[in-house]
Amino acid sequence: MKFADLHVHPSGKNFPRHYNGIAKDFESPAAHLWNIPGSKMVSLMKGLRATSYSQADVGSLVRHNGKLIFASIYPLEEGFVKNMGKSDPPVVMLQVALNYSAERIRFLRSGKVDYFQELQGEWEFIQRKSGQHVSGKIAINPSPDIHVRQAKEEVSGLYYILAHKPDSIDSYREPWGPRLMIGREKLEQALDTNNCSLFVLTIEGMHSLSMTNGKTPVPEKQLQHRIRIIKEWPVFFVTFAHHFNNDLCAHAKSFFEVPLPWQPDQSLNQNFIFDPTKGKPFDRKNPGKASDFTPEDMRRGFTDKGLRAIQQLLSVKIQSDDSVVDDPDQGRRILIDTKHMSASSRLEFYNKIIRPHALRPEVRLAKDGQAPLACIPVIASHSAYSGIDTLETMIAGYFEENDFPRAGNPFNYWNINLSDEDIEMIVTTGGMIGLNLDQRVLGIMFKMQLQHLMLPALFKHPKEKGINVNLILNNLLGMAEAIRKKNLGLHKFDPQGYSIWNCFGLGTDFDGGIDPVDQYASVAKFETLHQDLKAAFSEAFEQGRLEGLVEDIGHIDLILDGFFYENARNFLFKYF
Repeated sequence: MKFADLHVHPSGKNFPRHYNGIAKDFESPAAHLWNIPGSKMVSLMKGLRATSYSQADVGSLVRHNGKLIFASIYPLEEGFVKNMGKSDPPVVMLQVALNYSAERIRFLRSGKVDYFQELQGEWEFIQRKSGQHVSGKIAINPSPDIHVRQAKEEVSGLYYILAHKPDSIDSYREPWGPRLMIGREKLEQALDTNNCSLFVLTIEGMHSLSMTNGKTPVPEKQLQHRIRIIKEWPVFFVTFAHHFNNDLCAHAKSFFEVPLPWQPDQSLNQNFIFDPTKGKPFDRKNPGKASDFTPEDMRRGFTDKGLRAIQQLLSVKIQSDDSVVDDPDQGRRILIDTKHMSASSRLEFYNKIIRPHALRPEVRLAKDGQAPLACIPVIASHSAYSGIDTLETMIAGYFEENDFPRAGNPFNYWNINLSDEDIEMIVTTGGMIGLNLDQRVLGIMFKMQLQHLMLPALFKHPKEKGINVNLILNNLLGMAEAIRKKNLGLHKFDPQGYSIWNCFGLGTDFDGGIDPVDQYASVAKFETLHQDLKAAFSEAFEQGRLEGLVEDIGHIDLILDGFFYENARNFLFKYF
């Protein structure tokens, strides 16, 4: 079976090993994707937080039929290594936490980091060996016949990068040899080639273009120039926000409060853009409260510069009458991934761009089983369901987000996840929802784990509460029910029609530092996940949980074909 992943970091483990401020390391003949780092097998087997083992290296993707890979490149933000408290954590602690070398951490703290240079470095890195048949050793699960120390397998294969103009990119560079990319006309052939993965380039975080480092925004003309540069790269979509301030839009809270003296500080422009005329912004020590701000304050999602940047990426223009028109002078369109954008940012994005664009006469939103026409598709590449109805409800609840589960809501209710309103925008515009396999995003809140650790007699371990396939099934069904409530005729699976089931895919965030669902900790478990999810869907059907959503048990195979591969493939063919 073929698999697709809307958000994964195949260079997430080996690029940082070579990009550490030491030129000879980055220029080494060994600095390429097929030089696969070793994995700590115990951590992999237990499904622990994935810093010490590889989840989605190129060899594992090839070996386990990861055919269509939306490969995300991302410059690590300084907030992970600096300004984390009264003093910064020791280098050795970050070595353990991030699985980085001391040289890499010192480089990240040196003040010499330039996010855009690092982005260019990672783009160069993943091009090396593209189109070459190469071998590498990957981790495999031990068994009674395979000792943990010998749990490796030699894999041979290749990957291609999909490009709009493959011939315009360097075809040879020493010491890594020839590199070959393919255009759209060879897309199907590559997807049908054995032992071959196809990479579609994406970027996570506009900080990589809008900020020099964690504190210094770039001038707007430089930002505009950088956007023009990445339009010459084969970037398919950009995850507009990430964990820290990017001077463009507000980001959602994404970190639990870990009981340590060091915490990444997300407070600057977290949730909404702070109005500097209203005094000192809240910070980590003084988090503020809802009564300190008006509803209008908390709806500010974009800076003026950010709104202009997102128009440039999408090649649209907001007119003086607030209508939105296509702007071909801006070049090709790069789609927007809303993951990590705060509820305020998403609401402003929809109200100022997506909804006005949908009013154009040639545009049709999806309804009653009919697919949309000429929309700007909204993407949430690695997300999950919040159980919250509207973005306004999320905005009103900014200061109520904490590490405890919310009574009566089995999902992670933070505004980093999708509301019913988000899901409607994604489905009606023909977008995609990539389901994140991070158990925290799927609904296992940090305090559930901490309570068990401190008082195990009183609190069950989260594993007993369903950190398994049902966590994934429940998020999918929760989102389908959200669409049912909208009365749009887009909730029921129809093999010949269009519905929310055409918008689901995997968006694992593998090798992005996640804490995975234990049983599905790497791409090696894709096939197991498929089998388990089929069994879970079948059981749900027999229990009546799919009534009104799936009418025929025979449709489950079609739904899973879409979720694991076909939906992402169809989306790529339509919009690349």
